[in-house]
Amino acid sequence: MIIAAYAGVGKSEFAKKVSNSKDIVSMPRRWILPAKHGIDEESESLKAADYLVSNPLYTSQYVLDILKAEKEYDFVIIPTAKDIIYSLVKNYGRNVVVCYPDESLKEEYKNRYLARGNSDAFLEVFYDNWDGIIGSIKRMGAAWNSDKIVNLVMEAGQYLSDLEPQLRQLKSQFGTVEPVADEKIKNLEEAIREIKTEFCVFVDLYVQAVIYPLKSLDDDDDRQMIFELGRNLYEKRYPRPRLGFKKDILELYDPEVFQIVETREEVIEKVKEIISCNHYI
Repeated sequence: MIIAAYAGVGKSEFAKKVSNSKDIVSMPRRWILPAKHGIDEESESLKAADYLVSNPLYTSQYVLDILKAEKEYDFVIIPTAKDIIYSLVKNYGRNVVVCYPDESLKEEYKNRYLARGNSDAFLEVFYDNWDGIIGSIKRMGAAWNSDKIVNLVMEAGQYLSDLEPQLRQLKSQFGTVEPVADEKIKNLEEAIREIKTEFCVFVDLYVQAVIYPLKSLDDDDDRQMIFELGRNLYEKRYPRPRLGFKKDILELYDPEVFQIVETREEVIEKVKEIISCNHYI
C-alpha cells in the first residue's frame, strides 16, 4: 500500500518501526545531488535550499521507484507530492492513503521542523504556506474525481507510526490489489535510461551563457559539478544552472551569446571568467 504523508509526520521513523515498510525519500530524486548523499538519504538542512538544481526526470524516476517498491513491501511511504500522487492514481491505478495534520496544528509542526534542523527556505514553503498546502492536499481526491485516494487526518501529538492500526485496516479493506505489470515497469525504466544521456547544463550569466552537454544524469562527476555550480552561483546572486534537452538548447545556439564547452573543468573556468568581468553584480 502506498502512503503519502505530510512533512514532519515521521515517515522515516514509520519505516524503521513498522516491519516490511519502505520510505522512498524524494529529495535525492527531485534534485541533482552529489553521490555522497545517496538515493536513500535525506538531509534536513538541504531541504528546499534555494541553490539546488531540479532533476528533469524527477516524476518519472520517482514513480518508477515507488512501483518497484510496491512489489516488495507492505507499506511504501512517500511525501504528499501532488504530481507524483496524480501519476500513481491516474496513470497506474494505484490506491494512495494521504496522511496529513489537522489544519490547527501549524505551530506544532513548525516546532517539529525547527527541532530537526530544517532551513528557513523549508519553513517558507511548509509553514508560511500551511493553509494553502493542507487545503489542496485534503481536496485532491474530490478535485480529481478519484476514489483511489483515502484521507487520514492526524491529531495533535500523533506520528505516522501511531496510525499503523488504521493503515493495516485500510490495507485489508483494499484487498488484494494487483501490482503494476512487470512489462509496464520495464518499459518505463527503459524510457528513463535512454533519455538520461540527452541533457545539457545551461548556465545563464546575463551577458553570456555556458552550455555543457552532460554524459548522463547519473554521472557522479557531472552531478557534483552541477551541485557546486548551483551553490556558488546562488551565493553570487546569479540564476541557478538549468538542465534541458541538448537538441532544444542547441537549436537556440548563438555563438555571440552561448559558449559550448566539452569538459566540466571548462564549465568552471568559463563561469569564473564571465563573472569576473561582470562587475555590476
